[in-house]
Amino acid sequence: MSWFDTLIGAYLLYNVASGWRKGLVACFFGMAAGLLSIIGGVVLCKPAVALLDKHTRAVAAVSSHLQRVIGTSFPSTTGMTGVLEAMRIDLSAGLKPAADVLGRSVIAAACFFVLWILLRIALVALGRVMALPFEHGPAAFVNRLLGAIFGGVLGFAHVAILRVVAMLPVVFGIIEPDTIQSSLFLKTAGDVVERVAPWVIGASGLGGR
Repeated sequence: MSWFDTLIGAYLLYNVASGWRKGLVACFFGMAAGLLSIIGGVVLCKPAVALLDKHTRAVAAVSSHLQRVIGTSFPSTTGMTGVLEAMRIDLSAGLKPAADVLGRSVIAAACFFVLWILLRIALVALGRVMALPFEHGPAAFVNRLLGAIFGGVLGFAHVAILRVVAMLPVVFGIIEPDTIQSSLFLKTAGDVVERVAPWVIGASGLGGR
């Protein structure tokens, strides 16, 4: 077993141990929290920017600051010809629209980041509350066992993704091709993908008729 397989094996064991510690319910809600928080951030980002624009001067303040920053980046026009002077005027006239668009983009990115964090915290907290009934009693062992299986499957899915990424030319400059091709875990993941992919494509109808 190569050092690369050792790293992958350690990662799989970590996923299994983490799944055992958290249990299936918490693992499921944790994965759902990551996905739903991104979707919620994207959906709520535009209304949040509109709300800020309506009730605060945040968007206008950022745009004004960016306009000053962009304006100072232009060189002095002293000694320029008339043609360059005209270009300087045209560029200056376009600063405000460009700064408005850039300022709104900055506010939108900030809103998405804040919404993503808040939604993720809320969903993870909900998952922990939902997992409380399964932390004690007869259901605790089953919940932990299924959580360990879930963690192992999720880790193996990550290895399958790594198998695809490992075939990109840029990766061969970081890891030796022989190390990737001789990896037991990557070979197993590749075999599983080759067996599962046709079934998934056929079941989803993506392969056509």
